[in-house]
Amino acid sequence: MCETDPELLQEQISFYRGEAAEYDAWLEGMLNGPSSGSAVDAFRDGRRRVATMLARLQPHGRVLEIAAGTASFTPLVASYADELTLLDASPESLALARRRLAAGTRPVRYIQADVFEWDPPDAEYDTVCFAAWLHHVPPSQFEAFWRLVGRVLAPGGQVIFDFADRAVRRPGDGADIPPEPSVEYRVYHRAEQGVSVRDIGGNRWRVVHTLWDADELSARLADLGWNMRLETVGWDVGSQWAKALRAQ
Repeated sequence: MCETDPELLQEQISFYRGEAAEYDAWLEGMLNGPSSGSAVDAFRDGRRRVATMLARLQPHGRVLEIAAGTASFTPLVASYADELTLLDASPESLALARRRLAAGTRPVRYIQADVFEWDPPDAEYDTVCFAAWLHHVPPSQFEAFWRLVGRVLAPGGQVIFDFADRAVRRPGDGADIPPEPSVEYRVYHRAEQGVSVRDIGGNRWRVVHTLWDADELSARLADLGWNMRLETVGWDVGSQWAKALRAQ
């Protein structure tokens, strides 16, 4: 890692720990709240489209979700899994995940660990998935992260993930960052620095934010022994979905 990465990664973990409840409340409002508007409508429409994609891809067997957070994405894959494992660095987020999934019928295992330091079992999972996570992986950790994914994936397994699309302009791109942090959730992207600044609850944090060109990402993964295929869901809010298999 470059010398600034450890500090930034710790700040990223601190954000998802310190603001777990606030962030989850914001997500819950986006998912199920009474509010409406273009951002909420796009979010919910995108979620429906992702659900349709997952029905086609059929995540199956032993499913690992990396950076599961408070399990906002998990219900979309839970019905396909024989068993679920949720990995996250934030115990606060996993506590909220337990509450969200308490009524489910699938067995769920919770692992509290920093994925960059986790020592996982080999060939343990038939499906590995992660949503809103790859952009939080610093470029210096990209290869190590995908080696870990390959290590835990069982033969014939698949990886289902999304990534932040470099070509799509996002709310907060180029916007001036106010001197004081907002109480409401606000994001200010600084693509040239590889970070985004997050305001919530009157606090301000920096997190890793790496944008990808689809062809560039596919080529990088090919170099590491993966075949990546885009999965179009028609969700134009800055991310694309993909499936990756080990190259033969």
